[in-house]
Amino acid sequence: MKQAWVWVIAVVLMASLAGCAGNEAPETGTGDVPVVTRADADRVLAEAVVEAAQQRAVSVQSGGTVLGVAVAEGDVVAAGDVLLRLDPVDAELALAQAEASVAQATAQLARLEVGPREEELAVAEAQVGTTQSVVAQALAQRDALYSGATEAQIAAAEADLAAARAEELVRRISYDRTLSCEDIPGTDQQHCPGLGDPEEQARFAWHAAIARTEAAEAALEALSAGATAEVRIANTGVAVARAQESVAEVQLTQLQAGVAAEEIAAARAAVAQAESARDVARVALSRMEVGAPIAGTVTRVAVKAGDQVGPGQVVLHLATLNALQVRTVDLTELDVVRLELGQPVEVGIDALPELALAGHVSEIGFEAVDYRGDVTYPVVVVLDEVDARLRLGMTAEVRIAAP
Repeated sequence: MKQAWVWVIAVVLMASLAGCAGNEAPETGTGDVPVVTRADADRVLAEAVVEAAQQRAVSVQSGGTVLGVAVAEGDVVAAGDVLLRLDPVDAELALAQAEASVAQATAQLARLEVGPREEELAVAEAQVGTTQSVVAQALAQRDALYSGATEAQIAAAEADLAAARAEELVRRISYDRTLSCEDIPGTDQQHCPGLGDPEEQARFAWHAAIARTEAAEAALEALSAGATAEVRIANTGVAVARAQESVAEVQLTQLQAGVAAEEIAAARAAVAQAESARDVARVALSRMEVGAPIAGTVTRVAVKAGDQVGPGQVVLHLATLNALQVRTVDLTELDVVRLELGQPVEVGIDALPELALAGHVSEIGFEAVDYRGDVTYPVVVVLDEVDARLRLGMTAEVRIAAP
């Protein structure tokens, strides 16, 4: 009986040992296939990168010259603190001009809404009377050129020319007679009076008469041309005076009729447009100071005083170094389905192997990204504690216990 019991116990022990041996994973596999231990099956491992919970690349919205940088790398700033200033001279001038335009447009609108004053009507009426007097004076000056002393001078010049031409004709006839010869009866000779000195004297007298005629013609032509130019100038003066009279009459009519509703509406639109331009100028001036969008640490400054910057140019970087997180880069689709928000995480830092930081899952990506040919999903792990030796961009390993 004792031997039988010993045999039963031995069989049970052997069966138990065989079962335990079947549950263990083999130490090696076929080829290079890694061995998956029971411990690996109970947690998720992934490579990650250290980053700030918040980080900003700060840029300028308006271009200009950097007047000064108020911070340096490593400085801690609060949200709204001034980081950088641009030269505000041009922006200040633009704002001053815009405010002047608003004042002018507002004054014009107020004048139109009040309507014409009595003194304005009186001035307009006086202006019409003045322009009418100017027109009358211009007409009188022009009429004097047509019927005054100039006309008498032209008539006298015409008479002188007629007398000169008559004298020229007489002298020519006299000269011609000195050249005519008559036959002497009963002889073969001719009598030619005026030959010699009389002929020469007659020729000189004729030439002198020609010269007097030419002088009279030139005098008449000069007087006629002068009178024509003066009349043209006088007519121009009359036209200008009448145009001024028409403008004055239109202005008086407009004042007497009052201001049209359309004109007041246009003036109000001009005020609104000027105010809008002023607001834009104010915003442009406010952008001469660049403030911190978040509280954090200045990690990089990209400009210095005197640099020229353009709209949208990045000038420095901010990050919350007191609030860090890690983002996975190679978490596969097989592992992401095993994670939940809020799961506790242990984070190791490659550069600090002795360091193990606690954290928790705060974000799980919904869209896949390619990582070296694998389908991966980014997962963010917020660090519950921060070590001063951590730097942005360090390589980390997240170890997440699978549920």
